Amino acid sequence: MFCNENGKPRKGPKVSKSFDASLRRAGIRDATFHDLRHTFASHYVMRGGTLAGLQKRLGHEDIKTTMRYAHPSKEFDKEEINLLNELTSPKCHKTVTLKKANL
Repeated sequence: MFCNENGKPRKGPKVSKSFDASLRRAGIRDATFHDLRHTFASHYVMRGGTLAGLQKRLGHEDIKTTMRYAHPSKEFDKEEINLLNELTSPKCHKTVTLKKANL
C-alpha cells in the first residue's frame, strides 16, 4: 500500500511513524493509522466490491466484523436507493409490457 522511492513496499513501524508525522504537520489530531482500513473498506464497497470480497481482503473470519468497516457515504446511499427507483419508473413498465407482448 505504501511504497518507497523505488516502488518497493514499505513495512513496519516506519510507515506508521511517517503517517503520524504527516498528521502532525497537517494539524490533524483525531485520525489514526487504523482509520485507513476503514477508508479502504468504504471505498472498496462504494466502487462495487462485495462484502465477501472485502472480508477476504481485510482478513476477517466473521462477516459481521467486515460490515463494521464499510461506511458508505450519504451520496452513495442515495445512489443505491435510486437503483430501486428505476424498478418503478414508467420506462421500466413500458419495457416489461413490451417484453410480455412479444412472448
